Amino acid sequence: MTGISFSVHVDGAVVGTLSIPNRKVILTLTLDSTNRNKIIGRQTFSFTHPLNADREVFHYSTDFPSGGREVRDLNRNLQIDTPDRVDPFTGIVVPDEDVTFSTLFQPDAGVVWNAIGEDSNQDGTFQSSEDIIPDGVLDPGS
Repeated sequence: MTGISFSVHVDGAVVGTLSIPNRKVILTLTLDSTNRNKIIGRQTFSFTHPLNADREVFHYSTDFPSGGREVRDLNRNLQIDTPDRVDPFTGIVVPDEDVTFSTLFQPDAGVVWNAIGEDSNQDGTFQSSEDIIPDGVLDPGS
């Protein structure tokens, strides 16, 4: 297997009737071996995606900790492809070839924000104002 793709159509009118915390879909991917002679455990991954939300993507890189830009021709077709398009030859979505990396740091004493998650004041307690993912839980960073 070299790639998997899928698409989900959601009726915007139906999503509009849902409360904000319920405007999400959870896609689950389960990988298992069809060859029972190999000892490979089943692995399951869940991905939560918001519905009716504007797409906002941030790229981070330890090669550019203060931010930066990198242009690379990943599929070696001698051109920089439009992001988020399906490659007509392979049928897969081409990764961004012109990438602008966001800074890992914020102006407050160099705190790495993707490491603290939703705990923006770093006190270790849940406040509703910090609940970026509206699930009632203080989600940790990576």
